[in-house]
Amino acid sequence: MVRKLTLEALSQIKPEVQEIVVKVADRPAVKMDGKVHEKFSEILDLAAQRMETLMVGPAGCGKSHLAEQIAKALGLRFGSLSCSSGMSEGQITGRLIPTGDGGRFEYQRSQFVEFYEEGGLFLLDEIDAADANVLLVINQALANGHLPVPNRIMNPQAKRHPDFVLIAAANTFGNGANRMYVGRNQLDESTLDRFRIGQVVMDYDRELEKSILGDSDLLQRLWTIRRKAADCQLRRVISTRFFAKSATMKAAGWTSEKIIGQLVCGWSADERTKVGVN
Repeated sequence: MVRKLTLEALSQIKPEVQEIVVKVADRPAVKMDGKVHEKFSEILDLAAQRMETLMVGPAGCGKSHLAEQIAKALGLRFGSLSCSSGMSEGQITGRLIPTGDGGRFEYQRSQFVEFYEEGGLFLLDEIDAADANVLLVINQALANGHLPVPNRIMNPQAKRHPDFVLIAAANTFGNGANRMYVGRNQLDESTLDRFRIGQVVMDYDRELEKSILGDSDLLQRLWTIRRKAADCQLRRVISTRFFAKSATMKAAGWTSEKIIGQLVCGWSADERTKVGVN
């Protein structure tokens, strides 16, 4: 009864969110909305110095959202590309498209080249799922301050803008597939070397999740399921993303039991038993 009353009292307390104001060099101060991930300051330091950053962490821990927040803090626009093993060089350097008179092929600049030449923060999401050979194009862009654009005949070389920032997100360190992330590729060491100084290991931020989900009882139950799943080495993800969606559906009237049921939907009976969910 004491535990129940305590949890009920805690559920009525709204998490305190401190105001975060970012001031970088001579740029205007930027007020951030809500709480940021615990790795925010470290990544902001790297991005402010235009260092290539590689965020490595489990699915749904807030890597993509954090990259957007960094762009806002630096006063830069944000763009991204979701990588895959089937990606082509054209997604990086641009393509020839039949848009001219009589179907004449014309060069169409990629978003990456646009940001590279004009400035902005660009996210290579799921970089450990990318074609390692295509990423060699990225290698040259990061090492030499210029990028060959062979399809742009009139101006075949792009020059790096001083305000171009590249951040990559991955679930692994580029060593290939594992039990949890079976669709990952090995990354060339020359690519990884570009990000060496900017490697940031991320995990689920409990303080961030606490600020997202105000129901203390549900919060504790989700944390317990995650801990037990990890202890039992289950191939299951209980992400910060799920916490955010749980908060939305809780506000819409869903019960905690319904939300937990959605989390373990498709799990085997043995998996449910191991995490204490019947």
